[in-house]
Amino acid sequence: MKTHTYSKIFILITLFINFNVYSQLPRFEYNVGHTTLDSANIEITYKLEWVNDLKNSEKKNIDILKLYTGGRISKSFSYLISRNDSICAILEAKHSEKLPSEPSEATTEEVFKYFKSNELVVMNRVDNTIYKYNEELPKFKWIIQPEKVIIQKYHCQKAITKFRGREYEAWFTSEIPLSDGPWKFYGLPGLILRVYDSDKQYIFNCAGIKKTKTSIPVKTCKREHVLTTREKLAELLAKKYKNVTSYYNIMGVTYGTKINGKYVFDPPNYSLPYNPIELE
Repeated sequence: MKTHTYSKIFILITLFINFNVYSQLPRFEYNVGHTTLDSANIEITYKLEWVNDLKNSEKKNIDILKLYTGGRISKSFSYLISRNDSICAILEAKHSEKLPSEPSEATTEEVFKYFKSNELVVMNRVDNTIYKYNEELPKFKWIIQPEKVIIQKYHCQKAITKFRGREYEAWFTSEIPLSDGPWKFYGLPGLILRVYDSDKQYIFNCAGIKKTKTSIPVKTCKREHVLTTREKLAELLAKKYKNVTSYYNIMGVTYGTKINGKYVFDPPNYSLPYNPIELE
């Protein structure tokens, strides 16, 4: 895969990014092949509401997640990112100079659960680079509670757990006997349709369930990636948002953003809101 490097480049935070400017980071290819890992027979759609800025916790970003599950491997991913990638692939094939930027409210992780091999694979897109890490499927210590509700016409029961710095409440249905859920969640005797942390900073709520007559391919892109660990990637992201100017300068990039109505380049010690779902 070809990449383009320059000694000085500018990143402008806009709704639509001029591709000739933005692509001066390692170029992100959209027209790439896929590998089919498994097939699924059910598609679950979740509305994810999440707080990025703890100083403005009333404002929630909204993403749409898809979960393909039903076999040996499941995949949880942002539908907004996937849809944007499809548009970019079409425009890239037409040699367009302008591509739409990634939706700012979308999450960038793709989470694959390999149930047979007890493995979790996460692909995370950061600044046109795909970081990949593997770990064992986490051991959720669920405590099932007596409370019950109906979600999407399914009878659901409550369960609680703690996971990497947050306390969670989940609602699962044994009427769909798949031990799975959005993001990394799984391990209950039924599909998780709703789950949120105690501070309501991350809320996953089922918005639709579609059982398909034909199999849905569970795919992964053949993009180049950087192997890492969850801990190293978390450290990288924390450093980026704590001092975004320094982060980009190390990459040979001049960072530009709008402050008080004016574009400022390389603002000193400039930070951005950051509230990761995993705190440990």
